[in-house]
Amino acid sequence: MGLLLAGIVWFIAVAITGMSLGQGRAFWVGIPAFAMVSGALALERVGCWPVFRPFVLLGDRSYSLYLLHLVVISFVNRLMHIMHIPQPLNLPLVLGFGIGAALVSYRFLEAPAARLCRGLLFHPALAS
Repeated sequence: MGLLLAGIVWFIAVAITGMSLGQGRAFWVGIPAFAMVSGALALERVGCWPVFRPFVLLGDRSYSLYLLHLVVISFVNRLMHIMHIPQPLNLPLVLGFGIGAALVSYRFLEAPAARLCRGLLFHPALAS
């Protein structure tokens, strides 16, 4: 818990002072980010961190989201231009389309590919 809180306090202090700008950015932002993630993981390991199922599902699909995010951003920007959608709707549309695309990609591409690879790598005929 202490590591998580230290990371949060450091991150807030850096944000308030603007120390993350310019030289040493990896130090000023990287260390508190590392502390927050490490602290949260430690709390999760001992069962003190709540499990929110939608975040777990999104985390499982994060690689698909990572691979598709630039395509989704381009698609949404083009859609907004064609349909004359107001700029404030950009973020909600990118999030919605991005999450939707990641869910579809995970279900029909990433998960089947992972199953196929596991089957090939751990096939009983290959183990002997």
